[in-house]
Amino acid sequence: MDDCIFCRIVKGEMPCYKVKETAGTLAFLDIHPVARGHLLVIPKEHIQYYEDLSAGTAQELSSVLQSMIQLLKSKLDFTDYNILFNNGPASGQIIPHLHAHIVPRQKDDRVMRFDMGPARDEKYFKELLACLKDQA
Repeated sequence: MDDCIFCRIVKGEMPCYKVKETAGTLAFLDIHPVARGHLLVIPKEHIQYYEDLSAGTAQELSSVLQSMIQLLKSKLDFTDYNILFNNGPASGQIIPHLHAHIVPRQKDDRVMRFDMGPARDEKYFKELLACLKDQA
C-alpha cells in the first residue's frame, strides 16, 4: 500500500533504525518506545492480520523474533519481555500492517500489562469449547 508507513520503510522511502533485515522481514527500533530496546518485527509484504501470513513468512517472522530476543538479551540488562501483536483496530492496531512488538521488561517498570479477566463457571467453558470444536 502506498500510504502505509511500514511499506514505505520497507521500500526505503522513509528512514528507520534497522536492526536486522531478511528476505521477507524487517526488524527496527520503535520510534515511540515504551522500554529501552523496544523494537518491531514486520513482514515486508503488506499484511494486516497474522492469520493471513503464508506459512513460510510466519516461520521466518518467528525465527527473526527469536533471534532479536536473543540479541536484545545479550546486549541489554533484562530477562523478561513481552511479544505483542495487535491485530485490527479493536485490538489497538494503529498501523494496518502486521507488526510484532518486542518489549524488554523490568520489575515494576510501569509498562502496560494484561491483567486476568474474571473467573468463569463451567457452563461458560463447555459452551465455548463446543463452539470451537465445531469449527476446528
